[in-house]
Amino acid sequence: MHFIVVDLEATIQRYKDEPVYLTELGAIKMNSYGELVGKFHSYIKPSNKRYLADVKINNRVTTKKEDLKNAQDIKIVMGKFKKWIYDEDFILVFWSYSDLYLLMKQFINRQFDISWLKNYCDLQMSFTKYIGEIQPISLNKAMNLVDHGFIGKNHNALNDAYNTAKILRFLFDKSAKIKFDHNPFERLICHLYKECSKCKEIKYYMDFTMSKGKIKNFCCQCSAEKKQMKRERREQRRA
Repeated sequence: MHFIVVDLEATIQRYKDEPVYLTELGAIKMNSYGELVGKFHSYIKPSNKRYLADVKINNRVTTKKEDLKNAQDIKIVMGKFKKWIYDEDFILVFWSYSDLYLLMKQFINRQFDISWLKNYCDLQMSFTKYIGEIQPISLNKAMNLVDHGFIGKNHNALNDAYNTAKILRFLFDKSAKIKFDHNPFERLICHLYKECSKCKEIKYYMDFTMSKGKIKNFCCQCSAEKKQMKRERREQRRA
C-alpha cells in the first residue's frame, strides 16, 4: 500500500470564463509506515501559447516562463505520472477537492488518461475535523499548527505535496481518523450539480449565475426572469 500525495498548480483566472491551464504536477510517494519513498515533479506546457508566461501569485513568480516553454504536453506528463505510481494498491491524497475539480476541467478539454484517479482523500477535510475547526484551513496554517511552518516556497507543486505529506504523517502518528473516498467521481457529481432556490430544479453548475467567482443560488433562467420582473415594476411605477 502506498499513499500518493499530489499537488497541482495552474494559471490564474483573471476574468470570468478565462481558461485555466495546468502548469505543474508534484507528488510524494509514502509507504504504509509513513516513510517517503519517492517523488515526482513535472511542469506542464499550456496548450495555448498566450499562457507561456510567468505565473504570478501575490506579485510573486511561482512558475517561470522558461519552465513552461521547456515543459511537455499534459497527456505526456499524465502518462509518466501513471507509470511512476506503479502500484495497484494506492490512495491518492490531495490537500483539498479544488485540485480534483481543476483536474477534471482539464480532462474535459484534453481527454488524457485518468484511469489512475481512484481511492481519493481530501486531507484538508480530515485535518480540519481533527483540530475541531468548522471552516477549512489553508495548508500554510496547518503546517504552522503541526510543525515550524511551511517548508520551502508555497505554490510550488512539489513543495506543497511534501508539506501535505508531512501533515498526513502527523495524522498517522496521532491515530486520527482519515476519510478515504473509493470513488472520487461521486463527490464531483454532487458539486457539479445543485438545486436552484427558486424553481427547485437540479441543474449543472454552469447553468447558475456567478458573482465574484462564486455560484449564486438562482439558475440563469430564474435570474433572468427576476430581472425582467424588476424592469416591469420600474416601468409600471414610472407610468
